[in-house]
Order: sequence, then C-alpha cells, then structure tokens
Amino acid sequence: MTHTLFSPIKVGYMNLSHRVVLAPLTRFRAQLTHVPGPFAAIYYAQRASVPGTLLISEATYISQAAGGMDFVPGIYTQEQITGWKDVTDAVHEKKSFIFCQLWALGRAAFPDVLAKENNSPLVSASPIPLSISPTSVPHALTEPEIKTYIANYAAAARKSIEAGFDGVEIHSANGYLIDQFLQEVSNTRDDEWGGSIEKRARFAIEIVDAIVKEVGAERVGIRLSPWSPFQDMGTSDPMPQFTYLVRQLKKHNLAYLHVTEPRIGGNVDVDAPPESTNDLLRQIWCGEDNDSVFISAGGYTRQTAVETAEEKGGMIAFGRLYIPNIWCGEDKDSVFISAGGYTRQTAIETAEEKGGMVAFGRLYIPNSDILTGLIPITLFVLAVSPHPHLARIPETIIWMWMHILKHDISNQIQDPEEDKKNKPDRPLPAGRITIQNAAYVRWILVPVSLVFSAKYGKLALASSACAETLSIWYNNFGGDKGWLSKNLLTAAGYICVEVGAIIVAGPSPSIDGIGTRAITFNCAVFATTIHAQDFKDEEGDRSTGRHTLVTLFPTFSRMSMVISIPLWSFCLSRLWKVDYICSAAFIIYGMIVGVRFAVYRTTSANRQSCKLYSLWFTIAHLLPGYWRFFYSS
Repeated sequence: MTHTLFSPIKVGYMNLSHRVVLAPLTRFRAQLTHVPGPFAAIYYAQRASVPGTLLISEATYISQAAGGMDFVPGIYTQEQITGWKDVTDAVHEKKSFIFCQLWALGRAAFPDVLAKENNSPLVSASPIPLSISPTSVPHALTEPEIKTYIANYAAAARKSIEAGFDGVEIHSANGYLIDQFLQEVSNTRDDEWGGSIEKRARFAIEIVDAIVKEVGAERVGIRLSPWSPFQDMGTSDPMPQFTYLVRQLKKHNLAYLHVTEPRIGGNVDVDAPPESTNDLLRQIWCGEDNDSVFISAGGYTRQTAVETAEEKGGMIAFGRLYIPNIWCGEDKDSVFISAGGYTRQTAIETAEEKGGMVAFGRLYIPNSDILTGLIPITLFVLAVSPHPHLARIPETIIWMWMHILKHDISNQIQDPEEDKKNKPDRPLPAGRITIQNAAYVRWILVPVSLVFSAKYGKLALASSACAETLSIWYNNFGGDKGWLSKNLLTAAGYICVEVGAIIVAGPSPSIDGIGTRAITFNCAVFATTIHAQDFKDEEGDRSTGRHTLVTLFPTFSRMSMVISIPLWSFCLSRLWKVDYICSAAFIIYGMIVGVRFAVYRTTSANRQSCKLYSLWFTIAHLLPGYWRFFYSS
C-alpha cells in the first residue's frame, strides 16, 4: 500500500507526484553580485530527481536594500534572472517544479554588508536591535518606505516568473522583516502598521495582495514560524496573532501555507512547550473539506512524516534530510536514510580544524582540472608506460597534483574577478585565504616540486621546470589573455605534466616511441578541443571581459566542437588500431558530444556537455593502452 506521503497532490495549478517538499535552505553559494552560483543548477536538479517534486529555493533578496549578507542570491537584476533561469530550466528538465522564496532581512542584516553594497540603512518595524548586536539599532521604516518594500516584493515575484519559477513563497518567518512587523516583540509602532493584531498583520497582508495581483494566487505560498524564538522572536501565546493572519490569508486561495513546527527555531532544534501546536492553524487553513494545502516543516524523520501525512494530510518539507537523500520523494526505505549524525556545528568545527588540508586538496584544484588532468593523465600513464610501477602511482598523482596546484593558485591570484564570476567557491574569491598567503603557498611549492622531480631523473626535472615556466608565462605575463596563446600554453603545459608523470611512474628514465607518439597526439587533441571547458564559464568570462575562443567567436567555437571531436575520434581510433565495434562506439559518442555543444547552449547544458567531453577526453587517453595491449610485442 502506498503511503499518503508518497501519493499525488494538486498544489495551485501543479500536479505533484508526492508530498515531500524541499524546504528552503540558505546555501551561501551565490556570487558577490547575488547571482546564483555555478553549481546551483546542479544542486536543485539533483533534488528534482523524482519527477513531480516541489522544490522551494533558498531565500532570495527582493532588492539590494533588502539584503545584508554576502553570497546570497537575489532576484532584482537581469543578471540574477538569467542565473536563476539556468536553475529553473534544470529543474523543469527533470519534470519537477520550483518556487522562489522571497526574502527581506530587516534588522537581521549585517550593517557592514549593507554599507559596502549601497550604503543602505539597517531597517525594521521599530528601532529595536537584536540582542546579539545591541548597538545596531535599526531605522523604523516610514510609510513611503513600507510601500516601496511592498512594491519590491511584487516586482520580485514578477521577475521570479520571468526567471522560470513556477511560483513564489513569501518568507514571513524566523524573525526577518515581515515577521518583525508581525510580532509585538519587534513591532511597538502605534500607527497604521502596529499597535494591534490587525495592524501588525497589515504589512504581510498587503504584500500578499500585491503579489497575488502580479502573478496570481495559484503561484503564491507563504511561510510562517509562530513558535520560533529565533532572532529574539516569540511570545507565550502566538495564536491570536497568527490565527488572525491565517484567516485573512485563507481568503486569497493561495497555493499553500507553509508553517514550521514548534520544535524548530530558525535553523536549530529547540525544546517546544508541551502545549505548542500548529493544529489550529491547520484547521483554519484546511477547513472542514481539507481543500487547502498545508506544508509542515521542521525536524521530521521519514517515520514521523509518514505518520503525519496519514493522520493530517498535507505535505511535509525536509531540509537537512533532503541534502543526502535526493530521491526521498520515492516510497523506498533504501533511498531515505538518516543524516548520519550530521549537525551544523560539527560540520563547521570540522571545516575549521581541517580547512588547510581541504583547501590544499579539493578546493584549490577545480573539478575541471581533476576531470581533464589528474584522472585522464593517470590513466594515460598506465596505458603508455611499458611496465609502470604500480607502487609509484600514488607518487605520480602527488607529482601531478603539486604542478596543477601551483598553476591554479597562481591563476586565482591573477584573476580574482574572473573567479568571483565563474568559480566563487574557490578559496580566494570566497575569502577563505588571503592573496598573500596563497602566494606563499604557491612559491613554497616551486622548490618542493623541483626537488621532488629531481629524484626521478633529468627528464622529470626538466618537465617540472618547463611546466613552471609556462605557468608563469600564462599567469604573470598575459599568456591567458589571448585565446590562441591560452590554448597553446595550456597544451604545452599539459605535455610537460604528461612527460613528467610517465617518468615518475617508471621504470625507464626515458619515453619510448609509443609514448612520444601518444603525447604528440594528446597535445594536438588538447589544443584543438580544450576550449570546451570555456563554455561553462562563458557568462562570467563575458562579464569580466576575458577573451576566449568561446567569447570572441561563439558560433565558430561551437561548430569547431561539432567537427573536431568526431574527427579526432576517428583519427585516434585508426591510429591506435581499435577494432571496428569499439571505434564505431567511440566515434558515435564523439558525435553526440560535439553536436550537443552546438544544440544545447544554456549554462546548465554547457556544464553537462563539459562533463561528457571530460569522459570523451579520458577515453582518448586510454586508446594507446589498447594498441600496446593488443599489438605491442
């Protein structure tokens, strides 16, 4: 028997396949311009894996003045709309739905961030600061300013639909601006926006009115947190205020009402009073006919979610448990696991304790260099070396890692603005390490890598020195500024790493004819196709004025992929005498990859195409091994 939690439900105009919702989760992964980060589309698409899923986005600023934290997305500029379009396209490709949660921080903003961005004041319903920052007294919004905020909410809703969102959720919870107007602990006004239950609810109601007029009630939801003590909120009995508000909201026939459970206070678990419950709000909202959608969130396990849905209906939103369970919309215990003891504080402490090693490893070297560098070259070494010492493979990986790491650190130091656009999670643009400290690491690695290389002979040492020279040319003397020099220098550096890796893997201090031929053709393949990696960074490169083949010749660069990848697939198959069946499969795959670059041109599609290219590139590196295994005597 199918549990109610995994049964279909209609929400607004959407027909959902189950009742599990992705709760809004602040990610702090956006760019400094509040454009969604490069991995946002992947993150949301993963959690849309079960068709017919409803996702609610991370909280998103309605305007610059409504912000006050770095690395949080917005929905008020065209660049942000374009960034979100990639996300919504990715979700819709999975046949799922996504609402944008609209956010204004109010007194919860950081004054220094507001000052840095546009010198906006810290604002709230009343001049009452948060207890953790008593000197940061907010400015009480005037009536014209309140009207501006209402208009900004409506404009953000319209732009959300333009960005492809299926609707919007109004963030009225957790002590942010709307909640600050709603609750008497933060609203001591005596005008038309405070002083009574009705007047404290007016701000929220007028925002709902404006958004409904802009996009339609079936595209609007709202989130409340009646019991949450987060950010100095909460009273002994919040029900009079919230029952009034819910009754007024009921008249609008919204898509849903989203309410956090008493056991949750913002982003932490709390001890809820025994008498605290949202049942009255659910009863008012759903009515006798249970005809309105009520989403409950906060501290649910699979079992309690199943039980609540069976007993009360509605939907259940998961946050922490949705992170490791992207398939949790399916009625299978095997894909719905616990968070394994995860806590935010544990994660933070672990990151602080091990941050140095994490930065040296995964964070300094982007995935693109792992996929087109470490992995294929390691496999290439195994394929090309006549009798590689398997025991030396870890040493080979360390040797490659040091040389790629040096180059990437130098690249981050030279192009911080480009990284802010394309790779904001890297240590330098994210602010996890200073440029000065990164420079220390980079120059310490130079003698270390040379000494390490000398251990394996003159050719390994020469490869290391040559790679370092090319890296300096590329990063310090403008080699990356022209598309041709960029590709040629990268290809030459790639040869140096391949040569050095083969020598380190042993056993010979030189490279035989097969290795020389393989390296030569790899260089040609790399030089003529590696601009595939520039497609995923195209938007950021254009915004920073960086010249790549993709930004200068967009049509030519895509058509070159259509021609070069299948052509190289054919040539390499013949060069290494691959049998006809395997050759045909490799050529067909190359055609698919090449054509995909020309046909699918969104940012999310470009990233997927780059992944497929990386696989093609890796297979190309394995072909010499086919020849050596079957034909070499």
